[in-house]
Amino acid sequence: MRPRTTDNARLTFNHSTIKSLNIDKIRALIQSIYNFKKKPSFVKVANRWNMKSFNVLFLVDECDDMTGKMGFDGSSFVARRMPKLPPFYTVYPLQDNFSVHEIERIVFKDIGEDVRPDIGVLKHVEYFRHFVVKDPFSIYLEDDRFVNSDISVSEANKIDWRMYKRAYKHTAHKLIAMDCEMLVTDVGVELGRVTLLDIQGDTLLDIYVKTDNTVVDYRTEYSGLCEESFKQSVCFDAAQSMVLELIGIDTILLGHSLYNDLKILQINHGKLIDTSRLFRTRDNYKISLKSLANKYRCISIQNGTHCSYEDAYACLQLLSIKVRTLYELFSSERYFGFVKVDRNAGLEKLKVSERCARTAFISIRELESLDVLERVNNYYIVIYRCKGKAYAGVYDSKR
Repeated sequence: MRPRTTDNARLTFNHSTIKSLNIDKIRALIQSIYNFKKKPSFVKVANRWNMKSFNVLFLVDECDDMTGKMGFDGSSFVARRMPKLPPFYTVYPLQDNFSVHEIERIVFKDIGEDVRPDIGVLKHVEYFRHFVVKDPFSIYLEDDRFVNSDISVSEANKIDWRMYKRAYKHTAHKLIAMDCEMLVTDVGVELGRVTLLDIQGDTLLDIYVKTDNTVVDYRTEYSGLCEESFKQSVCFDAAQSMVLELIGIDTILLGHSLYNDLKILQINHGKLIDTSRLFRTRDNYKISLKSLANKYRCISIQNGTHCSYEDAYACLQLLSIKVRTLYELFSSERYFGFVKVDRNAGLEKLKVSERCARTAFISIRELESLDVLERVNNYYIVIYRCKGKAYAGVYDSKR
């Protein structure tokens, strides 16, 4: 039963634990208010029954032709300067690789929640671009725990690219899933096995890699490798060449915490999808592949030992969840029941305090004149792009 209260609705973000946002989190927040579903853990919502409008505002630069703002090419949704948001806003980078128009199309769509892994949907290769890492150099500077998505030029220069080789030709493969297993020798960690799968999950390459150094630890518990594994094996240079024969210049390379595999293979590649980034936590920490596979009902992996084939296949399944969700969001015309879609809405329409969620397109000048303090029980998120990156400015009722 809805409680009787005249207190205003309040949203408070836990800013100490959240470093970035994505569209899934914003959608979950909206549904928690209007459909009374479980709210995201990074926000507190008080008196949500009194929340009237939830407005997702998209910035149109004041230098653009406002009549052309729905041209759908994305050009009119780029701020030429960082906007000065009204008081009580905090800005977070968006994890998603979408244009602002694409976000507007999907943020209020209703597609249900039970999306199961099915690599058959990976035939929709046109959606891969949304998950490609924006700055591939940042992958090489990561570790096992944290997503390092923003790097400086000086950090990038720390990598000695002379040691790395690149793809040198085009191949027929749009996407290849890769996983490597490592062992320890008297000179350090070395490559022990590399597996490549195509988009259907079929094996393109699965080879063991011998070393000329003394093996100190096969790491059997984690790698599945042992002395018997290398009865039929190739040297490192041959393995690297075989990988580069399959990975084309335009091939997207898929894996989990790819920095491990790319560094051990000494390969420099610019088109990467990393499942540790697709499913990271709100504070940019990574989630283990085993945990993700269990959560999303992928194949059972890493039960007692690791297998590079199984891990690569699980990455394909995890990507299929993202692709299928995106395919359904873009294909569906069904919106949440409380949504009012009005793509011509401007700032004046936001003054109507009715219980609904809506999108609106406003200029930076209009945004900077928006006095949210006068509009109790109305909530605003501002989404914009600037200098090639997307941001979300969230209004905090207590700040």
